[in-house]
Amino acid sequence: MPTSSESLTAMKPLRIFFYKTVIFFSLQLTNNKRFIEFQYLQNKSTAPSRTIEIVRNNQFDSFQNQSSSTTRVTTPRDIYTSTDHLREVPNNERWYITWKTCLLLTLLILLLLFAIGIFAMLIATLVLLTKPTTTSYFNTIELFLATTTTTTTTKTTSTTVKCVSPYVQAPSGNCINILIDFNNCGKINNVCPSTYTSCSAGLCSTLSSIKIINGTFIWAASVNGSVDDKYFTITVPFNITLYNTTTTSITVTTNGVICLQTCSTTFTETALPTSAFSGATILPYWDDLYIYANTSQGIYYQKQGNAPNQTFIVEYYCSHYQQSTDYYNFQVIFFENMPGVVQFIYYEVTDEGASSTVGVQDSSSGPFVQYSFDQASSVTQNMTLIFDTNTGTYTSSSIG
Repeated sequence: MPTSSESLTAMKPLRIFFYKTVIFFSLQLTNNKRFIEFQYLQNKSTAPSRTIEIVRNNQFDSFQNQSSSTTRVTTPRDIYTSTDHLREVPNNERWYITWKTCLLLTLLILLLLFAIGIFAMLIATLVLLTKPTTTSYFNTIELFLATTTTTTTTKTTSTTVKCVSPYVQAPSGNCINILIDFNNCGKINNVCPSTYTSCSAGLCSTLSSIKIINGTFIWAASVNGSVDDKYFTITVPFNITLYNTTTTSITVTTNGVICLQTCSTTFTETALPTSAFSGATILPYWDDLYIYANTSQGIYYQKQGNAPNQTFIVEYYCSHYQQSTDYYNFQVIFFENMPGVVQFIYYEVTDEGASSTVGVQDSSSGPFVQYSFDQASSVTQNMTLIFDTNTGTYTSSSIG
């Protein structure tokens, strides 16, 4: 769409033609000789009226001579005169000059009217050129307002819980070990009757079983099969202190020993202090223990409570090497708010400590606290021992 400046540029040849025409007409009008009619007013019979044109230095003057007689007879006659001479102008030449002048004036008027029309059209065009811009502006604003929307996107994330055997997903979404869970023994929602004390290998039993619910297994017979003379390091969610050693990782062995530093799988128990373990060591039941396949036996751990009163539990459920009917189920408990203190709880101990070492030591040379070494009837069912390495003492009591 052309702009105002472009329209004016397009009209330039027309304006030049108009200016040249006006100048031409002006020159023609200036150079034409003017006619002045004057009459010799003479007497009625002899003095005709005459029109003369006098040119003096391109200046035209007119005059009229009248006779003094009161009775006038006029006979017009044209006389042409210049500064040098006067001559009589014929009527046909006078008429031609008058006609030419009128024609030029008429053309000039028409040309002016044409120019005015062109100018009016130009103004109208400029006005029309500006209207679409204004209309487009408001249309654009209205379209923008009409299409402005707010979109809220909701992202739903679903998490699929994958339970590893022997764990089975319960309706609550938790993974349940159906081999040892008393309320889900063998399958979900199968609660053992009150005449039984535990769930063992998915069957209700009067034998001991894992007490912590939904704990994490280190070894499980249903997953690992039989396990003997192994150890595994796990991370604890708070600091554990024993004597002068503080750590957040412990090493658990299958032979009833937990180390805060270096460890070993030595299975032959000795009296304390022992060179089998060089660093800070906890010995809840040091013996040649064994996990049998196709049972609910295993070693589990679990954190309970909230900071600063958390506890960390390691629970054993196993048998003796080559003695599958001897059962050992006990827990070792660490306290976040009691550094240097550790507790042992015994739920099932078949030989009652006759072939085991129970106690704690700081190193192979001590200090140490020994509760028992191969002493019959020293460790009984539902007994608890609390060792305080800050004072080098222990206390014994029964639970339930």
